[in-house]
Amino acid sequence: ELQQNINELLLQLHFEKVYRVIFGSQIGLLQYLINRGEQGLSNFEIGELYKHNPISSTYPLENYIGFLLNNRLIQLNSISATYTITPVGRLFLDYLTTNQIPPIRPN
Repeated sequence: ELQQNINELLLQLHFEKVYRVIFGSQIGLLQYLINRGEQGLSNFEIGELYKHNPISSTYPLENYIGFLLNNRLIQLNSISATYTITPVGRLFLDYLTTNQIPPIRPN
């Protein structure tokens, strides 16, 4: 039980750190990926969504996606070449909801 409590605290700390630097549009992308399920989104589809984002002119798409990958919020299926939300990504969104943390952030 102690180890489980430690793991939960570490996950919460991870979520707090992610929340401090995540763009609001990345949270929106996670929410969109939940609705897409296993179908996910291709790099092209994410790029099409991203190019309408005001930060796209100054922040590379690779970094935008890389942040989500590095924090284990999304994963790339190498066979279908699509991105899907991970269980950690789902838990992150649940964490925001449970703790009444607004998903609205600067882009």
